Amino acid sequence: MSNPNSIFERDGERLLPTRHALSFWGGDRVHGGAVIGLLAHACESFIQDPAFRISRLTVDLFSPVPAQPLSVRAHRIRDGRRISLVCASLFFDDSELARASALFLRNRGAALTILDTSKPRGPGDLTTTSLFRDVDAADIPPGFHLTVQTRWVPRLKGEPLAIWFRLPVSLVAGVNSSAWVRSAAISDLGNAVATVDAFERESVTAYINVDTTMYFDRDPVGEWFCLRIDRQSEYAGSSIIEISHFDTRGRFARSLQSRISNT
Repeated sequence: MSNPNSIFERDGERLLPTRHALSFWGGDRVHGGAVIGLLAHACESFIQDPAFRISRLTVDLFSPVPAQPLSVRAHRIRDGRRISLVCASLFFDDSELARASALFLRNRGAALTILDTSKPRGPGDLTTTSLFRDVDAADIPPGFHLTVQTRWVPRLKGEPLAIWFRLPVSLVAGVNSSAWVRSAAISDLGNAVATVDAFERESVTAYINVDTTMYFDRDPVGEWFCLRIDRQSEYAGSSIIEISHFDTRGRFARSLQSRISNT
């Protein structure tokens, strides 16, 4: 775990998590953002035709991922003229720990709808801080959650919480990940934003996200992506959150996450 410039290193067919891949929940686990980003990267590698764009990404995080050598197995489910569907799974030894499906659609002509160009303030005029801005970094275990750069959007009472994120290192060493893959990795942090928002509203329940489904209105651009929590629901130890995703041009995606109580 020595490479300071990537989330994963390659070792033949295996992928080795670096310290940037580690989870907030312990140094023996891989962060969900690293897992989602890696699976998105694997799905994207099957798409060679630039006319196809990502439309939907679904990831199931059904088992903790150890910070050990991992492998990804991906295959194409559908390869048509207008639709391409790719699935990828993450394994430790022979145990499948997470699974993704990515739907790609062929671009056909000009857009006929007006896209949402509104966005939260930032990122250019905001200060880069830690996700844990009110906590001494020495008290936080290293990992993906500290690797990402954050810029908090000021808000008035009653307004939804929004935070800009940037991943300053490569996902896989030597690979230039696309904007949508990096935005997918950052999407996992919606759970963290929702948790901060809930704590500020004096809710004390902490949740772990177990899936995410992300729908893309268009391809994202740039390196900074903002997550805004639009809605949270809680019932009997589970929670659903709805998230809007922004780049500097406006909203480019929406997502839902399922979460379970950490107690």
